[in-house]
Amino acid sequence: MDSPSEQTVVPPDTTARTAIFVTCTVLTVAGLTWMSRINYLFFHVLVELASVATAITLFSIGWHTRRISHNPALVVLAVGFLVMATLDLLHILCYKGMGIFPGISANPGTQFWIAARGIEAIAYLAAAGVVAVSHLRSGWVLTAFIAAGAALTVAIWPLEIFPDCLIEGQGLTRFKIGAEYTICALLALAAYLDWRARALFDRRLLNLLLAAIGLTILSELAFTLYSDVYGVMNLTGHLLKLASIVLVYRAIILGALRTPYQGLFRELAVSHAELDIELQQRRKIEQELRRANRDLDAFVRSASHDLRTPLTIITSGADLLRQNLVDIPNDLRDILKEISHQGLRMGDLLSDLLSLARLGEISEPPQSLAVEPVARRVIDDLAFELIASGSTVQIDTMPKVTAHPALLYQLLLNYIGNAVRYAAEGGPIEIDSRLKDGRVVLYVRDHGAGVVEHERDRIFDVFYRGAAGKEREGTGIGLATVRRIASLYGGNAWVEETPGGGATFCIDLPAG
Repeated sequence: MDSPSEQTVVPPDTTARTAIFVTCTVLTVAGLTWMSRINYLFFHVLVELASVATAITLFSIGWHTRRISHNPALVVLAVGFLVMATLDLLHILCYKGMGIFPGISANPGTQFWIAARGIEAIAYLAAAGVVAVSHLRSGWVLTAFIAAGAALTVAIWPLEIFPDCLIEGQGLTRFKIGAEYTICALLALAAYLDWRARALFDRRLLNLLLAAIGLTILSELAFTLYSDVYGVMNLTGHLLKLASIVLVYRAIILGALRTPYQGLFRELAVSHAELDIELQQRRKIEQELRRANRDLDAFVRSASHDLRTPLTIITSGADLLRQNLVDIPNDLRDILKEISHQGLRMGDLLSDLLSLARLGEISEPPQSLAVEPVARRVIDDLAFELIASGSTVQIDTMPKVTAHPALLYQLLLNYIGNAVRYAAEGGPIEIDSRLKDGRVVLYVRDHGAGVVEHERDRIFDVFYRGAAGKEREGTGIGLATVRRIASLYGGNAWVEETPGGGATFCIDLPAG
Protein backbone atom coordinates (compact mmCIF):
# COMPACT_ATOMS: atom_id res chain seq x y z
CA MET A 1 0.00 0.00 0.00
CA ASP A 2 1.38 3.39 -0.91
CA SER A 3 2.20 5.78 1.86
CA PRO A 4 0.34 9.10 1.91
CA SER A 5 3.46 10.90 0.69
CA GLU A 6 3.61 8.67 -2.37
CA GLN A 7 -0.02 9.13 -3.41
CA THR A 8 -0.84 11.65 -6.11
CA VAL A 9 -3.89 13.70 -5.22
CA VAL A 10 -5.60 15.63 -8.02
CA PRO A 11 -7.39 18.76 -6.75
CA PRO A 12 -11.16 18.45 -7.22
CA ASP A 13 -11.41 21.83 -8.99
CA THR A 14 -8.74 20.79 -11.53
CA THR A 15 -10.59 17.55 -12.28
CA ALA A 16 -13.88 19.42 -12.66
CA ARG A 17 -12.38 21.99 -14.99
CA THR A 18 -10.83 19.27 -17.13
CA ALA A 19 -14.12 17.41 -17.35
CA ILE A 20 -15.99 20.59 -18.29
CA PHE A 21 -13.39 21.47 -20.94
CA VAL A 22 -13.52 18.01 -22.51
CA THR A 23 -17.33 18.01 -22.48
CA CYS A 24 -17.53 21.46 -24.08
CA THR A 25 -14.99 20.49 -26.71
CA VAL A 26 -16.88 17.34 -27.66
CA LEU A 27 -20.22 19.19 -27.79
CA THR A 28 -18.70 22.02 -29.88
CA VAL A 29 -17.17 19.64 -32.41
CA ALA A 30 -20.40 17.63 -32.62
CA GLY A 31 -22.50 20.78 -33.03
CA LEU A 32 -20.27 22.23 -35.71
CA THR A 33 -20.19 18.93 -37.59
CA TRP A 34 -23.97 18.69 -37.46
CA MET A 35 -24.22 22.31 -38.64
CA SER A 36 -21.90 21.58 -41.58
CA ARG A 37 -24.24 18.82 -42.72
CA ILE A 38 -27.19 21.20 -42.68
CA ASN A 39 -25.56 24.33 -44.12
CA TYR A 40 -21.85 24.09 -44.82
CA LEU A 41 -21.54 27.72 -45.83
CA PHE A 42 -22.97 28.88 -42.49
CA PHE A 43 -20.61 26.46 -40.69
CA HIS A 44 -17.66 27.85 -42.65
CA VAL A 45 -18.53 31.47 -41.89
CA LEU A 46 -19.08 30.69 -38.20
CA VAL A 47 -15.80 28.79 -37.76
CA GLU A 48 -13.74 31.30 -39.74
CA LEU A 49 -15.24 34.30 -37.93
CA ALA A 50 -14.52 32.60 -34.62
CA SER A 51 -10.92 32.09 -35.75
CA VAL A 52 -10.64 35.71 -36.90
CA ALA A 53 -12.14 37.06 -33.68
CA THR A 54 -9.83 34.89 -31.58
CA ALA A 55 -6.77 35.96 -33.59
CA ILE A 56 -7.65 39.66 -33.28
CA THR A 57 -8.24 39.25 -29.54
CA LEU A 58 -4.93 37.54 -28.99
CA PHE A 59 -3.22 40.34 -30.99
CA SER A 60 -4.81 42.94 -28.75
CA ILE A 61 -3.67 41.15 -25.61
CA GLY A 62 -0.18 40.36 -26.90
CA TRP A 63 0.42 43.86 -28.28
CA HIS A 64 -0.76 45.82 -25.24
CA THR A 65 1.12 43.61 -22.78
CA ARG A 66 4.36 43.49 -24.76
CA ARG A 67 6.18 45.71 -22.26
CA ILE A 68 5.47 43.42 -19.32
CA SER A 69 5.40 39.95 -20.89
CA HIS A 70 9.21 39.77 -21.39
CA ASN A 71 8.56 37.21 -24.12
CA PRO A 72 9.28 38.52 -27.64
CA ALA A 73 7.97 35.29 -29.20
CA LEU A 74 4.43 36.07 -28.03
CA VAL A 75 4.63 39.59 -29.50
CA VAL A 76 5.68 38.21 -32.90
CA LEU A 77 2.88 35.63 -32.80
CA ALA A 78 0.32 38.30 -31.89
CA VAL A 79 1.39 40.55 -34.79
CA GLY A 80 1.52 37.66 -37.26
CA PHE A 81 -1.93 36.45 -36.26
CA LEU A 82 -3.40 39.93 -36.81
CA VAL A 83 -2.28 39.90 -40.45
CA MET A 84 -3.35 36.26 -40.75
CA ALA A 85 -6.84 37.20 -39.45
CA THR A 86 -7.12 39.94 -42.07
CA LEU A 87 -6.31 37.49 -44.87
CA ASP A 88 -8.71 34.93 -43.37
CA LEU A 89 -11.45 37.58 -43.40
CA LEU A 90 -10.81 38.13 -47.11
CA HIS A 91 -10.91 34.34 -47.50
CA ILE A 92 -14.40 34.34 -45.96
CA LEU A 93 -15.64 37.14 -48.21
CA CYS A 94 -14.32 35.40 -51.34
CA TYR A 95 -15.52 31.92 -50.37
CA LYS A 96 -17.60 30.24 -53.02
CA GLY A 97 -21.29 30.71 -52.41
CA MET A 98 -21.06 33.85 -50.25
CA GLY A 99 -22.50 35.95 -53.07
CA ILE A 100 -20.57 39.07 -52.08
CA PHE A 101 -18.61 38.97 -55.33
CA PRO A 102 -21.01 37.55 -57.98
CA GLY A 103 -19.53 35.13 -60.44
CA ILE A 104 -16.34 34.64 -58.46
CA SER A 105 -14.74 31.19 -58.56
CA ALA A 106 -13.40 29.18 -55.63
CA ASN A 107 -9.80 30.06 -56.58
CA PRO A 108 -9.44 33.51 -54.89
CA GLY A 109 -10.78 32.23 -51.58
CA THR A 110 -8.27 29.36 -51.70
CA GLN A 111 -5.48 31.79 -52.62
CA PHE A 112 -6.25 33.97 -49.59
CA TRP A 113 -6.28 30.82 -47.51
CA ILE A 114 -2.75 29.86 -48.65
CA ALA A 115 -1.55 33.44 -48.10
CA ALA A 116 -2.95 33.40 -44.55
CA ARG A 117 -1.37 30.05 -43.76
CA GLY A 118 1.98 31.27 -45.12
CA ILE A 119 1.85 34.30 -42.80
CA GLU A 120 0.92 31.97 -39.94
CA ALA A 121 3.90 29.70 -40.62
CA ILE A 122 6.25 32.68 -40.86
CA ALA A 123 4.87 34.01 -37.56
CA TYR A 124 5.57 30.70 -35.80
CA LEU A 125 9.06 30.53 -37.32
CA ALA A 126 9.93 34.16 -36.50
CA ALA A 127 8.62 33.71 -32.96
CA ALA A 128 10.91 30.72 -32.48
CA GLY A 129 13.82 32.76 -33.81
CA VAL A 130 13.42 35.67 -31.36
CA VAL A 131 12.94 33.67 -28.16
CA ALA A 132 16.40 34.61 -26.87
CA VAL A 133 16.24 38.26 -28.06
CA SER A 134 16.43 40.67 -25.12
CA HIS A 135 15.01 43.72 -26.92
CA LEU A 136 12.54 43.44 -29.79
CA ARG A 137 11.60 46.37 -32.04
CA SER A 138 7.90 45.52 -32.07
CA GLY A 139 7.04 48.45 -34.36
CA TRP A 140 9.33 47.12 -37.07
CA VAL A 141 7.82 43.64 -36.68
CA LEU A 142 4.29 45.03 -37.10
CA THR A 143 5.34 47.04 -40.16
CA ALA A 144 7.02 44.03 -41.78
CA PHE A 145 4.01 41.73 -41.31
CA ILE A 146 1.53 44.35 -42.56
CA ALA A 147 3.70 44.97 -45.61
CA ALA A 148 3.85 41.23 -46.33
CA GLY A 149 0.07 40.88 -45.94
CA ALA A 150 -0.58 43.85 -48.21
CA ALA A 151 1.77 42.49 -50.88
CA LEU A 152 0.01 39.11 -50.87
CA THR A 153 -3.41 40.76 -51.06
CA VAL A 154 -2.45 42.93 -54.03
CA ALA A 155 -0.89 39.92 -55.76
CA ILE A 156 -4.22 38.05 -55.49
CA TRP A 157 -6.38 41.04 -56.35
CA PRO A 158 -6.30 43.24 -58.35
CA LEU A 159 -3.00 42.18 -59.98
CA GLU A 160 -4.04 38.49 -60.14
CA ILE A 161 -0.44 37.32 -60.31
CA PHE A 162 -0.69 34.91 -57.39
CA PRO A 163 -0.51 31.28 -58.63
CA ASP A 164 -3.80 29.40 -59.01
CA CYS A 165 -4.67 27.16 -56.06
CA LEU A 166 -8.01 25.59 -57.05
CA ILE A 167 -9.39 25.03 -60.53
CA GLU A 168 -13.02 24.03 -60.51
CA GLY A 169 -13.63 20.72 -62.17
CA GLN A 170 -9.96 19.74 -61.76
CA GLY A 171 -9.33 20.22 -58.06
CA LEU A 172 -6.30 21.51 -56.17
CA THR A 173 -3.32 22.68 -58.16
CA ARG A 174 0.21 21.40 -57.67
CA PHE A 175 1.20 24.81 -56.34
CA LYS A 176 -1.46 24.69 -53.64
CA ILE A 177 -0.50 21.21 -52.50
CA GLY A 178 3.20 22.04 -52.63
CA ALA A 179 2.58 25.25 -50.69
CA GLU A 180 0.74 23.29 -47.99
CA TYR A 181 3.63 20.85 -47.63
CA THR A 182 6.11 23.73 -47.54
CA ILE A 183 4.05 25.38 -44.81
CA CYS A 184 4.06 22.10 -42.88
CA ALA A 185 7.87 21.97 -43.16
CA LEU A 186 8.18 25.54 -41.85
CA LEU A 187 5.86 24.73 -38.96
CA ALA A 188 7.88 21.61 -38.11
CA LEU A 189 11.07 23.71 -38.14
CA ALA A 190 9.43 26.24 -35.82
CA ALA A 191 8.43 23.45 -33.43
CA TYR A 192 11.99 22.12 -33.44
CA LEU A 193 13.42 25.59 -32.68
CA ASP A 194 10.93 26.06 -29.85
CA TRP A 195 11.85 22.69 -28.39
CA ARG A 196 15.57 23.45 -28.64
CA ALA A 197 15.00 26.71 -26.74
CA ARG A 198 12.74 25.04 -24.17
CA ALA A 199 14.89 26.28 -21.28
CA LEU A 200 13.63 29.81 -22.04
CA PHE A 201 9.95 28.81 -22.03
CA ASP A 202 7.48 28.14 -19.28
CA ARG A 203 6.69 24.42 -19.59
CA ARG A 204 2.93 24.93 -20.02
CA LEU A 205 3.49 27.71 -22.54
CA LEU A 206 5.82 25.49 -24.58
CA ASN A 207 3.32 22.62 -24.52
CA LEU A 208 0.55 24.90 -25.77
CA LEU A 209 2.67 26.25 -28.63
CA LEU A 210 3.86 22.81 -29.69
CA ALA A 211 0.30 21.46 -29.59
CA ALA A 212 -0.92 24.44 -31.63
CA ILE A 213 1.77 23.86 -34.25
CA GLY A 214 0.94 20.15 -34.34
CA LEU A 215 -2.76 20.84 -34.95
CA THR A 216 -1.89 23.39 -37.64
CA ILE A 217 0.25 20.82 -39.45
CA LEU A 218 -2.61 18.30 -39.32
CA SER A 219 -4.94 20.99 -40.61
CA GLU A 220 -2.63 21.72 -43.54
CA LEU A 221 -2.34 18.05 -44.39
CA ALA A 222 -6.12 17.78 -44.40
CA PHE A 223 -6.34 20.67 -46.84
CA THR A 224 -4.06 18.86 -49.27
CA LEU A 225 -6.58 16.05 -49.65
CA TYR A 226 -9.91 17.73 -50.43
CA SER A 227 -11.33 18.36 -53.88
CA ASP A 228 -14.62 19.87 -52.76
CA VAL A 229 -14.70 23.07 -50.69
CA TYR A 230 -17.73 21.60 -48.91
CA GLY A 231 -16.13 18.18 -48.30
CA VAL A 232 -15.23 16.25 -45.13
CA MET A 233 -11.48 16.97 -45.30
CA ASN A 234 -12.27 20.66 -45.63
CA LEU A 235 -14.44 20.37 -42.53
CA THR A 236 -11.68 18.58 -40.60
CA GLY A 237 -9.09 21.15 -41.63
CA HIS A 238 -11.22 24.07 -40.42
CA LEU A 239 -11.92 22.43 -37.06
CA LEU A 240 -8.22 21.70 -36.51
CA LYS A 241 -7.33 25.26 -37.48
CA LEU A 242 -9.83 26.70 -34.99
CA ALA A 243 -8.46 24.44 -32.25
CA SER A 244 -4.88 25.54 -32.97
CA ILE A 245 -5.80 29.25 -32.75
CA VAL A 246 -7.58 28.64 -29.44
CA LEU A 247 -4.39 27.04 -28.09
CA VAL A 248 -2.32 30.03 -29.21
CA TYR A 249 -4.87 32.28 -27.48
CA ARG A 250 -4.37 30.24 -24.32
CA ALA A 251 -0.61 30.63 -24.70
CA ILE A 252 -0.91 34.41 -25.03
CA ILE A 253 -3.15 34.57 -21.95
CA LEU A 254 -0.73 32.40 -19.98
CA GLY A 255 2.42 34.20 -21.07
CA ALA A 256 1.17 37.79 -21.11
CA LEU A 257 -1.35 37.94 -18.26
CA ARG A 258 -0.99 35.05 -15.84
CA THR A 259 2.76 34.48 -15.74
CA PRO A 260 4.33 37.53 -17.42
CA TYR A 261 7.55 37.44 -15.38
CA GLN A 262 8.28 33.73 -15.41
CA GLY A 263 10.07 34.04 -18.76
CA LEU A 264 12.27 36.77 -17.32
CA PHE A 265 13.06 34.71 -14.22
CA ARG A 266 13.78 31.67 -16.38
CA GLU A 267 16.24 33.71 -18.47
CA LEU A 268 17.89 34.85 -15.25
CA ALA A 269 18.09 31.25 -14.06
CA VAL A 270 19.69 30.15 -17.34
CA SER A 271 22.15 33.04 -17.16
CA HIS A 272 22.92 32.13 -13.56
CA ALA A 273 23.57 28.52 -14.52
CA GLU A 274 25.86 29.59 -17.37
CA LEU A 275 27.67 31.94 -15.00
CA ASP A 276 28.12 29.10 -12.50
CA ILE A 277 29.67 26.93 -15.21
CA GLU A 278 32.00 29.76 -16.23
CA LEU A 279 32.99 30.36 -12.60
CA GLN A 280 33.72 26.67 -12.12
CA GLN A 281 35.91 26.70 -15.22
CA ARG A 282 37.72 29.78 -13.96
CA ARG A 283 38.26 28.20 -10.53
CA LYS A 284 39.71 25.14 -12.23
CA ILE A 285 42.03 27.30 -14.33
CA GLU A 286 43.06 29.28 -11.25
CA GLN A 287 43.84 26.06 -9.39
CA GLU A 288 45.93 24.86 -12.31
CA LEU A 289 47.74 28.21 -12.42
CA ARG A 290 48.45 28.06 -8.68
CA ARG A 291 49.77 24.53 -9.07
CA ALA A 292 51.94 25.63 -12.00
CA ASN A 293 53.20 28.63 -10.02
CA ARG A 294 54.06 26.42 -7.06
CA ASP A 295 55.94 24.03 -9.32
CA LEU A 296 57.75 26.94 -10.98
CA ASP A 297 58.66 28.50 -7.64
CA ALA A 298 59.92 25.14 -6.37
CA PHE A 299 62.02 24.77 -9.49
CA VAL A 300 63.48 28.28 -9.10
CA ARG A 301 64.38 27.66 -5.45
CA SER A 302 65.93 24.32 -6.27
CA ALA A 303 67.87 25.71 -9.23
CA SER A 304 69.06 28.72 -7.23
CA HIS A 305 70.32 26.50 -4.43
CA ASP A 306 71.95 23.96 -6.75
CA LEU A 307 73.67 26.62 -8.87
CA ARG A 308 74.95 28.76 -6.03
CA THR A 309 77.60 26.26 -4.83
CA PRO A 310 79.37 25.70 -8.19
CA LEU A 311 79.01 29.42 -8.96
CA THR A 312 80.78 30.31 -5.69
CA ILE A 313 83.61 27.91 -6.56
CA ILE A 314 84.00 29.47 -10.04
CA THR A 315 84.00 33.03 -8.69
CA SER A 316 86.39 32.27 -5.84
CA GLY A 317 88.68 30.31 -8.13
CA ALA A 318 88.89 33.17 -10.62
CA ASP A 319 89.71 35.65 -7.82
CA LEU A 320 92.32 33.29 -6.36
CA LEU A 321 94.04 32.79 -9.71
CA ARG A 322 94.06 36.53 -10.42
CA GLN A 323 95.59 37.31 -7.03
CA ASN A 324 98.26 34.56 -6.91
CA LEU A 325 99.36 34.35 -10.53
CA VAL A 326 101.76 37.21 -10.98
CA ASP A 327 103.42 36.53 -14.32
CA ILE A 328 100.32 36.25 -16.51
CA PRO A 329 99.38 38.42 -19.51
CA ASN A 330 97.06 41.33 -18.88
CA ASP A 331 94.44 39.96 -21.26
CA LEU A 332 94.30 36.72 -19.24
CA ARG A 333 94.05 38.73 -16.02
CA ASP A 334 91.14 40.67 -17.56
CA ILE A 335 89.43 37.41 -18.47
CA LEU A 336 89.73 36.17 -14.86
CA LYS A 337 88.36 39.48 -13.62
CA GLU A 338 85.40 39.20 -16.01
CA ILE A 339 84.75 35.62 -14.86
CA SER A 340 84.63 36.84 -11.25
CA HIS A 341 82.41 39.80 -12.18
CA GLN A 342 79.95 37.67 -14.14
CA GLY A 343 79.90 35.13 -11.32
CA LEU A 344 78.94 37.81 -8.83
CA ARG A 345 76.29 39.10 -11.24
CA MET A 346 74.89 35.58 -11.61
CA GLY A 347 74.79 35.32 -7.82
CA ASP A 348 72.74 38.52 -7.65
CA LEU A 349 70.42 37.14 -10.30
CA LEU A 350 69.88 33.93 -8.33
CA SER A 351 69.20 35.95 -5.17
CA ASP A 352 66.62 38.08 -6.98
CA LEU A 353 64.98 35.00 -8.48
CA LEU A 354 64.81 33.40 -5.06
CA SER A 355 63.24 36.54 -3.57
CA LEU A 356 60.67 36.60 -6.37
CA ALA A 357 59.83 32.91 -5.84
CA ARG A 358 59.41 33.33 -2.08
CA LEU A 359 56.81 36.10 -2.31
CA GLY A 360 53.91 33.64 -2.24
CA GLU A 361 55.21 31.75 0.82
CA ILE A 362 54.38 34.35 3.47
CA SER A 363 51.59 33.01 5.67
CA GLU A 364 51.59 35.63 8.46
CA PRO A 365 49.00 38.39 8.15
CA PRO A 366 50.21 41.87 7.17
CA GLN A 367 50.60 44.51 9.87
CA SER A 368 50.51 48.27 10.23
CA LEU A 369 54.00 49.62 9.50
CA ALA A 370 55.66 53.02 9.49
CA VAL A 371 57.42 53.59 6.18
CA GLU A 372 60.17 56.01 7.30
CA PRO A 373 62.14 53.57 9.51
CA VAL A 374 62.16 50.93 6.80
CA ALA A 375 63.24 53.49 4.20
CA ARG A 376 66.12 54.68 6.45
CA ARG A 377 67.27 51.10 6.94
CA VAL A 378 67.35 50.65 3.15
CA ILE A 379 69.37 53.87 2.81
CA ASP A 380 71.87 52.59 5.40
CA ASP A 381 72.23 49.35 3.45
CA LEU A 382 72.82 51.33 0.25
CA ALA A 383 75.33 53.68 1.84
CA PHE A 384 78.28 52.70 -0.38
CA GLU A 385 76.22 53.10 -3.58
CA LEU A 386 74.93 56.48 -2.43
CA ILE A 387 78.43 57.71 -1.63
CA ALA A 388 79.67 56.54 -5.01
CA SER A 389 76.84 58.27 -6.87
CA GLY A 390 76.93 61.44 -4.79
CA SER A 391 73.16 61.40 -4.48
CA THR A 392 71.18 62.49 -1.43
CA VAL A 393 67.87 61.07 -0.22
CA GLN A 394 65.01 63.17 1.14
CA ILE A 395 62.27 61.39 3.12
CA ASP A 396 59.00 63.16 3.85
CA THR A 397 56.59 62.25 6.61
CA MET A 398 54.38 59.39 5.40
CA PRO A 399 51.29 57.60 6.74
CA LYS A 400 51.47 54.00 7.87
CA VAL A 401 50.78 51.13 5.46
CA THR A 402 49.50 47.59 5.92
CA ALA A 403 52.18 45.18 4.70
CA HIS A 404 54.75 42.59 5.73
CA PRO A 405 58.02 44.03 7.01
CA ALA A 406 60.17 41.90 4.70
CA LEU A 407 58.14 42.80 1.61
CA LEU A 408 58.06 46.51 2.43
CA TYR A 409 61.84 46.42 2.82
CA GLN A 410 62.18 44.49 -0.46
CA LEU A 411 60.10 46.92 -2.54
CA LEU A 412 61.83 50.00 -1.08
CA LEU A 413 65.23 48.38 -1.64
CA ASN A 414 64.40 47.82 -5.30
CA TYR A 415 62.87 51.26 -5.85
CA ILE A 416 65.55 53.25 -4.00
CA GLY A 417 68.36 51.11 -5.42
CA ASN A 418 66.97 51.67 -8.91
CA ALA A 419 66.85 55.43 -8.27
CA VAL A 420 70.48 55.44 -7.05
CA ARG A 421 71.62 53.72 -10.24
CA TYR A 422 69.71 55.96 -12.65
CA ALA A 423 69.60 59.34 -10.87
CA ALA A 424 71.62 62.21 -12.24
CA GLU A 425 75.10 62.34 -10.72
CA GLY A 426 74.79 64.08 -7.38
CA GLY A 427 71.03 64.55 -7.96
CA PRO A 428 68.47 64.25 -5.16
CA ILE A 429 66.21 61.23 -4.59
CA GLU A 430 62.85 62.02 -2.99
CA ILE A 431 60.62 59.60 -1.09
CA ASP A 432 57.09 60.72 -0.23
CA SER A 433 53.47 59.59 -0.41
CA ARG A 434 49.85 60.60 -0.56
CA LEU A 435 46.63 59.09 0.80
CA LYS A 436 43.96 58.17 -1.77
CA ASP A 437 40.72 56.19 -1.23
CA GLY A 438 42.00 54.33 1.83
CA ARG A 439 45.32 53.45 0.19
CA VAL A 440 48.79 54.95 0.43
CA VAL A 441 50.63 55.70 -2.82
CA LEU A 442 54.41 55.70 -2.24
CA TYR A 443 56.69 57.66 -4.57
CA VAL A 444 60.42 57.28 -5.17
CA ARG A 445 61.45 60.15 -7.44
CA ASP A 446 64.76 60.75 -9.23
CA HIS A 447 65.92 63.42 -11.68
CA GLY A 448 67.88 61.25 -14.08
CA ALA A 449 67.31 60.28 -17.69
CA GLY A 450 63.79 58.98 -17.02
CA VAL A 451 61.97 56.16 -18.81
CA VAL A 452 60.66 56.55 -22.35
CA GLU A 453 56.87 56.26 -22.54
CA HIS A 454 56.66 53.01 -24.54
CA GLU A 455 58.86 51.22 -21.95
CA ARG A 456 57.05 52.38 -18.78
CA ASP A 457 54.97 49.25 -18.47
CA ARG A 458 57.40 46.71 -19.92
CA ILE A 459 60.18 47.51 -17.44
CA PHE A 460 58.11 45.72 -14.81
CA ASP A 461 58.35 42.46 -16.79
CA VAL A 462 60.82 39.83 -15.58
CA PHE A 463 64.27 40.18 -17.23
CA TYR A 464 63.20 43.18 -19.30
CA ARG A 465 65.63 46.10 -19.17
CA GLY A 466 65.06 49.34 -21.00
CA ALA A 467 67.50 51.08 -23.27
CA ALA A 468 69.07 52.96 -20.35
CA GLY A 469 69.19 49.83 -18.20
CA LYS A 470 71.49 47.98 -20.58
CA GLU A 471 74.29 50.36 -19.67
CA ARG A 472 73.91 49.85 -15.88
CA GLU A 473 74.26 46.94 -13.47
CA GLY A 474 71.08 45.01 -12.72
CA THR A 475 69.26 41.73 -13.20
CA GLY A 476 65.93 42.91 -14.62
CA ILE A 477 64.02 41.24 -11.77
CA GLY A 478 63.79 43.97 -9.12
CA LEU A 479 60.89 45.92 -10.66
CA ALA A 480 59.03 42.68 -11.46
CA THR A 481 59.35 41.80 -7.78
CA VAL A 482 57.86 45.17 -6.80
CA ARG A 483 54.84 44.68 -9.10
CA ARG A 484 54.25 41.21 -7.69
CA ILE A 485 54.40 42.61 -4.15
CA ALA A 486 51.85 45.24 -5.17
CA SER A 487 49.54 42.54 -6.57
CA LEU A 488 49.69 40.65 -3.27
CA TYR A 489 48.11 43.69 -1.62
CA GLY A 490 45.56 44.33 -4.37
CA GLY A 491 47.52 47.25 -5.82
CA ASN A 492 49.76 48.12 -8.72
CA ALA A 493 53.22 49.46 -9.46
CA TRP A 494 53.94 51.95 -12.20
CA VAL A 495 56.29 54.73 -13.31
CA GLU A 496 55.58 58.35 -14.19
CA GLU A 497 57.66 61.16 -15.56
CA THR A 498 59.21 63.48 -12.98
CA PRO A 499 58.41 67.14 -13.68
CA GLY A 500 61.58 68.68 -15.09
CA GLY A 501 63.03 65.29 -16.11
CA GLY A 502 63.54 61.93 -14.43
CA ALA A 503 61.37 59.02 -13.30
CA THR A 504 58.91 58.69 -10.43
CA PHE A 505 58.29 55.07 -9.41
CA CYS A 506 54.98 54.50 -7.61
CA ILE A 507 53.23 51.72 -5.72
CA ASP A 508 49.92 51.73 -3.87
CA LEU A 509 49.45 49.79 -0.63
CA PRO A 510 46.57 49.56 1.84
CA ALA A 511 46.69 52.20 4.55
CA GLY A 512 47.79 51.08 8.01
